Amino acid sequence: MPRILIIQPFHERGMALLQARDDIEFEIVDGKSEAELAAKIRDADAATIRTVPLPAAVIDQAERLKVVSRHGVGYDNVDVPALTRRGIPLVIAADANATAVAEHTLFFMLALAKQALRHDWAVRQNNWEIRNRFETVDLMGRRVLVLGYGRIGREVAKRCAAFDMQVSVYDPYVQANVIEAGGYRSVPDFAAVLPETDILTVHMPLADESRHLIGAAELAALPAHALVINCARGGIIDEDALHEALTSGGIAGAGILQEPATARPKYKWACCYLAFAPGGCPGSGSTFTCPSGWYKRQWTCCYGGIQRGCGECVKLYSNKPTTCWVAPAFKCSEGWTIGRSCG
Repeated sequence: MPRILIIQPFHERGMALLQARDDIEFEIVDGKSEAELAAKIRDADAATIRTVPLPAAVIDQAERLKVVSRHGVGYDNVDVPALTRRGIPLVIAADANATAVAEHTLFFMLALAKQALRHDWAVRQNNWEIRNRFETVDLMGRRVLVLGYGRIGREVAKRCAAFDMQVSVYDPYVQANVIEAGGYRSVPDFAAVLPETDILTVHMPLADESRHLIGAAELAALPAHALVINCARGGIIDEDALHEALTSGGIAGAGILQEPATARPKYKWACCYLAFAPGGCPGSGSTFTCPSGWYKRQWTCCYGGIQRGCGECVKLYSNKPTTCWVAPAFKCSEGWTIGRSCG
């Protein structure tokens, strides 16, 4: 009987899908101990993983592993080359969180533009005069630059357009005519349009070419009233540079929903945080709840990997239903890899 190793426990809805099957066995581990993980993965036919690292030292101990299923879209916590050497596909929960992240991006934009936390803090102190400071702005007409035109980037662009914002998109892996067909402006060099950008929002995976893509120079190029949103990975924006830009007044604010770039982050961005430039008020963000579709997609990918090896891989940006994607350099029938996407 196939055996699944669940690295880090899941929401009860996800567990219910697994518990309903009588043709598989599973075991849950927290993944904090690399030694325990290496021992447990030896007998696993499949493994699911959330945010803890899955290094080569652990993967090399897997004797029966046929598939690894990542809870989410990003996979920088998994040693993909180690999987590729073993011919083990990595699948992700594609599509499942695109709407949620896109909506959260607009939540950040609105909260920052309308100074939501600051005004909430003020009225709780019975300071109703704050409305006479006229600090808030509208999103309508604002120039937003979307970095990454993958599933999430497309949903963000669509919602920004619905707010009558001027949408520009940068994605080196998507042809300009594809972006323009959506009604947006395609920019081949995002740095060139930073001085005219009101809101910069990031929606691409963390890779060698995207690490610290937004650094001190890029943040300095933005207008002082600009807002920066990162609902992708922490390493894409240089956190030291972002902290400096916020505390010095180089930018007006930032909305952050990201996994930290390091195991011990220097700044307490947390899971979901609104950071204001000087003059702002203290406050905390809200909780980001994963949709139930995420769990369904992950179990589908996981079980499909056991049964079919590579799964039902499809070309990126096609309109065909997606079940799962494979790890970079792992060949499948379509010949495409997850590493070609910028979102």
